[in-house]
Amino acid sequence: MKTNSAVQKYPAKKGNYLLFIILSLFLPVIYIWLISFQFKELIPYSMISFVPFLFLLWIYCTTTYHIINDQIFYRSAFVRGSFYIKDIEKIEWVNRPKEGVRPALASKGMVIYFEEGKRVFLAPLNPKGFIKRILHTNPQIKVERKIIYSKY
Repeated sequence: MKTNSAVQKYPAKKGNYLLFIILSLFLPVIYIWLISFQFKELIPYSMISFVPFLFLLWIYCTTTYHIINDQIFYRSAFVRGSFYIKDIEKIEWVNRPKEGVRPALASKGMVIYFEEGKRVFLAPLNPKGFIKRILHTNPQIKVERKIIYSKY
């Protein structure tokens, strides 16, 4: 049976700082791994040093957003969720969000308010196309720009 679902995938905007952190963690891990071959008793302990690297790599590779029919799905490692586009109250463009669920890798993106006070921060690679698709489904959503400046 065929379903008439329109699936659109939106990759996340991935900041270069996260890739730098992953690579910075990877180089010492390789060094520890190579040293552990000289000292066989260190091999199990050197494998533990791969855990932070693998965790960050998992986050980096799995952060995506999907719009299927009238529902938005987000995923970033173990953070997963969904909500209906008809439940969205407003969308704010922000620089550095301070609240809400953050399945995003960038500091600039959008906070989506839905279902009476729930909010999620998303940072798709193509934010204008993402919002255009959302507004196509629900044109009553308010879109605002809110710039948050930090003292530091």
